[in-house]
Amino acid sequence: MPEPYLDKLIISHSLTAKYWFSASQEEYGWPRFMSFTYLNLPSTGCLAKGVCLVKAEGKQRRFHGLKPEWGFDQFIPIKVFSDASNGYLVDDTSALGAEVFVSKERSTGKGECLEMIKDPSSFKHVWKIEHFSKLASEYYYSKEFTAAGYKWKMQLYPKGRDSGTGSHLSLHLVLADLTSLTPPSKIYVDYTLRIQDQVQARDLIAKKNHWFSASSRESGLAKCLPLSFFLEPTNGCLVKDVCFFEAEVTIRGIASTL
Repeated sequence: MPEPYLDKLIISHSLTAKYWFSASQEEYGWPRFMSFTYLNLPSTGCLAKGVCLVKAEGKQRRFHGLKPEWGFDQFIPIKVFSDASNGYLVDDTSALGAEVFVSKERSTGKGECLEMIKDPSSFKHVWKIEHFSKLASEYYYSKEFTAAGYKWKMQLYPKGRDSGTGSHLSLHLVLADLTSLTPPSKIYVDYTLRIQDQVQARDLIAKKNHWFSASSRESGLAKCLPLSFFLEPTNGCLVKDVCFFEAEVTIRGIASTL
């Protein structure tokens, strides 16, 4: 068992990590898990009354930069504390103690640094497909386009994929080039996928957001649009065997591990 750290606090009902570790963070690391016990110490001559102990219910508390303090809302009844015969408050002075046991960090996770982009710009790319009826491959990619320094592609499954196979068009946005994105990093993106209406200019729109990374480089809709609707010329999506797909990309933030 680690050696306890003992000290006295005057008129304080909470334990502050900064108080205990401000002079030794380099030695003990940060953050730390600690179990602690508060001792309300009777004044000299009143030890027969005993010591008031308040424990943290056997739980360890995690102290870190965003949570440097733990304590108790109901440490000791004011009536008991104020009664001089109990020895806790004598000559308007009280002493409190804390017994602290420090354990090593147990978390294996890593922190992240998130950089939000103020007033981000949106980037659009239109993909024209001719001779749609002759598309025979399972999927097709648009040409690469650049948005906020990253390269992207649209991906189309003419006969659907996953839950949309055989019944729907499937349309996705794909992060095309990972060289500008370090493996632990990821980017938060708002994006819109459109199928242009060539007859009445009432485009079909789907809006989504996604954290793109090396391990999650695509996002979209397996059931983007029923094939029966898309293939009907009067609906304006496919006219003279030509269709237009559009992607609008907005980079909202970039996250990297610390």
